[in-house]
Amino acid sequence: MCGLKGTLDLSNLPKGLKELCLEDNHLTGTPDFSKLPEGLQVLGLSKNQFTGTPDFSKLPKGLQVLALYSNQFTGTPDFSKLPQGLRSLYLNNNRFSPQPTCPPGYKETFDA
Repeated sequence: MCGLKGTLDLSNLPKGLKELCLEDNHLTGTPDFSKLPEGLQVLGLSKNQFTGTPDFSKLPKGLQVLALYSNQFTGTPDFSKLPQGLRSLYLNNNRFSPQPTCPPGYKETFDA
């Protein structure tokens, strides 16, 4: 754990960034995925205190791994908006309600 606290500003990340892993901190708010670099392939924001409903339509098109487990996300995510090349999706241990249905092609690992 790095001990980072507060909200997350994704607007000034390097354009060539491929991986962003900020897991196991005390980050809050709802991440604005539209600010992520287009070439990002791995996004790990697990074990924080993020809230709201993640907007998958704003994720970079080339994202391959998305780890958002163990936060406080709510609502029902729209899985039809996930990037086509996404290989791994981790959303367990959030507060989704109703509990999301696993999108086709993914192993079900949801815990509300």
